[in-house]
Amino acid sequence: MGQDYRNIEVLLIDDGSTDNSGDICDKYSVDIRVKVIHQKNCGLSRTRNTGLKNISGEYVAFIDSDDYISSKFISHALNQILVDKLDFIVFGYWEIRGGKLCEPAYKKDNMIQERLSAESSNIRNLLIADKIPNYAWNKLYKSELWNGVRFPEGKTYEDMDAIARLLERNPKIGYLGENLYYYNRDNPSSITSPLGKLNSRFRYDRFKSVKERISLVNKLNLSNVIKRELLFSCMDEAIEIILLNGGKHDLTEEEEIEVVDFIEKERRNPLLPQSYMGTKRCILVWGITYLPSIVKFYGKQRYKRKMDKLMIKS
Repeated sequence: MGQDYRNIEVLLIDDGSTDNSGDICDKYSVDIRVKVIHQKNCGLSRTRNTGLKNISGEYVAFIDSDDYISSKFISHALNQILVDKLDFIVFGYWEIRGGKLCEPAYKKDNMIQERLSAESSNIRNLLIADKIPNYAWNKLYKSELWNGVRFPEGKTYEDMDAIARLLERNPKIGYLGENLYYYNRDNPSSITSPLGKLNSRFRYDRFKSVKERISLVNKLNLSNVIKRELLFSCMDEAIEIILLNGGKHDLTEEEEIEVVDFIEKERRNPLLPQSYMGTKRCILVWGITYLPSIVKFYGKQRYKRKMDKLMIKS
């Protein structure tokens, strides 16, 4: 509510909270700019979709409940959209780790930073290749861009799927390096937390999302460079899924077969030579194909070591 841009509509959506969050939301409704919506617990995607269904403004942004924003969040992002006549803008953010503010990895990559300062298609390609984060919240959008687009329900990494649908529409995109959002990485239940990264179900959802990006590359007739980056990312996720699932079986048999089939199909893809994949990945791919029981045993031991390490840290 402390935005220096005052002409805003704030939708506070209480997703079936069991604490006093709903009451806190109601207290904010004394401000005529605030609309409170209470619903039974349905998850993040349904909550965002509820918001999209109820917005009336020309622009829209998303803020997750455990994060916070700069007082210049709207004014600076909106100004850039209006000046450059954009459909949406990507802006910088801080990561909160151990109570400290940290720059995300992509902001330390000089090559990515150079490409971000270039034309809109470069920014689109970086998003498609997942070289800059596909979060819903580090962006300000024209509301009309979301017509007919919703977050998929019942899965994680829903942001990647929704952003992909927007990118299909070939929007004009800009980038603002200023950090306007504060992303809380200390939440242990987050899919990007150390524990979340050991969940083969979460990793499977990401695998599916990256796999769909490959189809998007084909649809938009983009370069093999982008396709190779996505194939590599997808192969990395597939290998990790098999290893994690050896430690804790979160996937159905059909889902595991799907992942193995992808590995077997793409392991000889000329876009993924051994020099690009690396020796260790190539050995694991060979093992998943020809010695799956040994790889699963290795995955089980590896999972136990990683979990033990997390328990010691906590």
